[in-house]
Amino acid sequence: MQLDCSKILRKEHTQRQDCPLNLKMLVYFSCQRLLLLLFTFTVSLTILLSLNTVGSSFFKQTELQSVFGQASGLEPTVMDSKLKVELVSSLPDFPTNMAFVGSDDILVLSKNNGEVLRIKDGNNLGAVLKVNVTGKDEMGLLGIATDAYETQTHNQKQNSNDVFLYYSLCTSEEQCDNFVYKYEWNRNEGKLFNPQLLLKLPGLPGLVT
Repeated sequence: MQLDCSKILRKEHTQRQDCPLNLKMLVYFSCQRLLLLLFTFTVSLTILLSLNTVGSSFFKQTELQSVFGQASGLEPTVMDSKLKVELVSSLPDFPTNMAFVGSDDILVLSKNNGEVLRIKDGNNLGAVLKVNVTGKDEMGLLGIATDAYETQTHNQKQNSNDVFLYYSLCTSEEQCDNFVYKYEWNRNEGKLFNPQLLLKLPGLPGLVT
């Protein structure tokens, strides 16, 4: 097929040998623009990927630093000279909550396996209770609360106080529930006993059962 240069250039007296030159110039400048756009896109993509890598590393490192003092290399800064930071105990993966049941006597929750751990005088005494939980996503053994524990100031002689646990459990993909249980805590024996169901709420959208 023969190219009609007069129609492209819209000049009646343009010579046919001028047409290839004009087309070459057009192609040349078009290629230059395309290369510039590709270069700009490549540089922008490289910067975005670099920022994403730095951000992911930062947040991953931050998540690994436990609020219970397990961070290595980064210690909290104390602004009040009357205060100090002291490591109480090393804890297992994914602790979610804690409550005092006595002086230097702490119950700590382990989200995914449903264990209630006892930390006394800085020593991990192991699990005092294990409940069936569903630990996926935001579910698991999540909350704990206690009433006032015995202190020397109060001169109380009671050996137990109430402990409340909140956790979630799925019996099927369509049936998930949240529970609030009340337990009695025996300090001398180190046990949670006499569970009483206080509240049951659906873990998925639906009616309260």
